[in-house]
Amino acid sequence: MRGVLNRRTFSAGVLAGAALIGQNIRTISAREIAQSRAKMQAVPADPIALGLMVEIVQSTANLDQVVAQIGREPAIVMFHTHWGNESGIFNQSLFEFVLERGVTPLVTWEPWRPLYAGGLAVSEQPDFALRTIAAGQHDAYIESWANGIAALGEIVLVRFGHEMNGDWYPWGIGVNGNTASDFVEAWRYLHAKFEAAGATNVRWVWTPIAGGSTQFDESFPGDAYVDYVGMSGFNWGTTQQAWGVGVWETFEEIFTPTYEALQDLSDKPIIIAEMASAEQGGDKAAWITESFLLQLPLSFPEIRAVVWFNIVKETDWRIDSSPESLRAFVTVANSAYLAGELGAEP
Repeated sequence: MRGVLNRRTFSAGVLAGAALIGQNIRTISAREIAQSRAKMQAVPADPIALGLMVEIVQSTANLDQVVAQIGREPAIVMFHTHWGNESGIFNQSLFEFVLERGVTPLVTWEPWRPLYAGGLAVSEQPDFALRTIAAGQHDAYIESWANGIAALGEIVLVRFGHEMNGDWYPWGIGVNGNTASDFVEAWRYLHAKFEAAGATNVRWVWTPIAGGSTQFDESFPGDAYVDYVGMSGFNWGTTQQAWGVGVWETFEEIFTPTYEALQDLSDKPIIIAEMASAEQGGDKAAWITESFLLQLPLSFPEIRAVVWFNIVKETDWRIDSSPESLRAFVTVANSAYLAGELGAEP
């Protein structure tokens, strides 16, 4: 169910949260708050859902730890599974662990083997090329997942083949000979398999990467096969200058072009399936504050959920990478704006 806060209560909660964080991290000026009040008519009355990407495949204690840190359950818990590794085998207990907490699971379902033994680059795995999916080469695995999720009887978000507009995964367009039409065919094939298994509790999530090309419309399977459109994006700061990613970016700078492209592409609800900020190159705590309590509600009214990428990977993306960042995240996580839920229907 979505929240029932009225516009006045919602607006007051957002601004109060922003002011409170300003005491600890930086001063949000009276002018900014006045501007925010003037713009609040554009903000939706309903709050949005907060999600956390937590690798419970490695240890379910990871989720317990972050919940203790922020003092509340998120609305969504995302975790990754790989088709080609042991972690990709359907594991009903992982979903039950999330569902028993009253939380919606979001599985990022990845057709590859990260620890690939074929002597090829990690993105070059021909046995996971998109055409192999529609050709039926993974049917036993796919059907086990379709039947397993159907048996749960609760809403499960499935995010297949994310960031398909990049070249770092075997399902990327242009990698392994993949074309945009191959991606669409694979997606619709999976959708049909889940329908045949009676998995009407699945909600399909389609998410390109933000910050790259927004020319991803040809890989969109169509509104009949997608329940949520979305994106992932990161403020890399100065952590990856060797990659040519060395600029501190605001939330708006990262997400605006892709957000606008998604609005043109589909009428489906929009979610951010992965987001986070580095510490290096700027003030992460202030970035958290401004992203969640100013830029998101004022400039992205169609976004219904955000998922924080709470892991150490290319850098320390976690909410507790510094005491200041943790304090900022705890405050925004407990604000009125992030008190929403996705609900059973998009």
